[in-house]
Amino acid sequence: MDDVVNERAMRWVKNFCKIKVDGFPVTEWFRYDFHSLWYVVEPWMNVQSPYFNSVTDALQNVKRKKSLLRFLVRHSFLPKFYARKFVIGKNMHEPVDVVLAAHTMTIRGGTDTMCDQLREEFVKEGMSVSVVYYDDNASLGFRTLRLRKLRPYVHSIESFANRESMGTAKYWVSHFRDTWKVMKGKEDYKRYVDGKDILFKRLRERLDFVLVRVMQEAITHIILTKMMIHQLKPKMVVSMNFPTIIGRCVTVASKEAGIPIVGVQAGIMSRSLYYCHSKYDVLHGYPKPDATFVYGEYSKRFLKKCANYGG
Repeated sequence: MDDVVNERAMRWVKNFCKIKVDGFPVTEWFRYDFHSLWYVVEPWMNVQSPYFNSVTDALQNVKRKKSLLRFLVRHSFLPKFYARKFVIGKNMHEPVDVVLAAHTMTIRGGTDTMCDQLREEFVKEGMSVSVVYYDDNASLGFRTLRLRKLRPYVHSIESFANRESMGTAKYWVSHFRDTWKVMKGKEDYKRYVDGKDILFKRLRERLDFVLVRVMQEAITHIILTKMMIHQLKPKMVVSMNFPTIIGRCVTVASKEAGIPIVGVQAGIMSRSLYYCHSKYDVLHGYPKPDATFVYGEYSKRFLKKCANYGG
């Protein structure tokens, strides 16, 4: 991706969340207790997709062809979620000292991944550890079954879903879907959309997708992570993918539950919506881990400068 275009795309997204509608910035419209869920789903504004224009696409006047797959992508989260829950089956949940929240990239492959190594270090210190696994949305659960054959201590996040938690998630999903509808109908918002910024017209479908479909995923994972914390009662949660949407969900849920949350670097840091956050973002609800462990001085300086992590 061209660096200049990437910077312009990030600047557009950061300016959008500051737009005031009825006197409140976009971030406040999606407030969930101490955090703004805008910052949870924000990276998806510029994730490349064959179905919806990203901000970079809009800047370069790229047009995605409409297809039936758009409908399926919009409405596939819950069917696949319940399919995974059915395929994986039930888990026995017992209290532990530490939960490692892992996504595909940090636990796939053999039994010597970063997640396995970190777990071994905790076990050597006499701590009980469970790994809670957040599978890809495209998965139907068979990958998790294979993981559990090698690692019986792995729990799928779907295994914590019950009528109560899914009912709570449904309530918040409806709440923020209605919030988005109301916000779009406000005169303040319409003035921005109908103004000189042509990107709004090119990004209407992406905004709808992010603030409805991706928001649904985020809320569901936040509620289920809170349920997981309630059942496993950990003294600490470690997020193996802290800058991703899943990682941000884990951070929000842990902070809401009053449990220390630690982020661990899982890849190369770069100037993107995953890593770049202004002081405004941090002050207005960006979910930041209590502590973050990185590979070295370069990553430490990067987070201080580009993500305003400080300390």
